[in-house]
Amino acid sequence: MNQLTVSPKVHISLYTRDIEAMTDFYSRFLGQQPDKRREDYAKYDLDVPPWVLSFVLKPEMAAAVPGHLGIRVSSPQEVEAWKKHCLAQNIAVREEKGVNCCYAIQDKFWVQDPEGNWLEIYYFHQDAEWSAPEQTEGEGEAITAASSCCKS
Repeated sequence: MNQLTVSPKVHISLYTRDIEAMTDFYSRFLGQQPDKRREDYAKYDLDVPPWVLSFVLKPEMAAAVPGHLGIRVSSPQEVEAWKKHCLAQNIAVREEKGVNCCYAIQDKFWVQDPEGNWLEIYYFHQDAEWSAPEQTEGEGEAITAASSCCKS
């Protein structure tokens, strides 16, 4: 892993039953309002602590699944380097380029740990005014949490 680099922020995304309560609590706890706020989404882009912390309104998943973890890198080339590293280690990846996820255009790929937790390595291109709707993939198989949008 010596050749791989990451930006100095960790991305944490959590599902919630009550976006208003979470936004209220974290705004008070962190001493700032969200950097991005939608009816079903809130994001804090923090320097201290070095987090990109987001909340997604998804009541049916809030108790069962903590969302996902992400590492935001500083270039598409870093996404590729991480992907090559994972593939070299026989870790399955699900790649997505130019996707609209959580009101942002991103290049990314997902991996899943042995406990079923999803992790994404992603490059943020720009904000988007809309977020991709839930979709299905392949032969009727529903796209999982590690798919075209973290809201799936």
